[in-house]
Amino acid sequence: MLYCTCVLSTPQDRMEEARQLFRNKDTTEFVIVTIPTVMAAAESGRLAVALRTEGVPVNTIVINQVSPATMTHRLGLVARTLVLQLA
Repeated sequence: MLYCTCVLSTPQDRMEEARQLFRNKDTTEFVIVTIPTVMAAAESGRLAVALRTEGVPVNTIVINQVSPATMTHRLGLVARTLVLQLA
């Protein structure tokens, strides 16, 4: 009969490894992608705050679906929402 003497990693070990990977500022950055609505910006801002609280580097938020129609008042509201949450 053969016996395995290898060490199997536990789910807790793998989760800790993932945590360390996500928190490594030299190799990892979490980029949030959102759309130009106040609700989406608020959710993205909350996500950025939660990730930063956990030590995950977040330096970039991309706002997709920006067109000349959304670059006026609405985009200003979105930007203010994000700035207020990330300040």
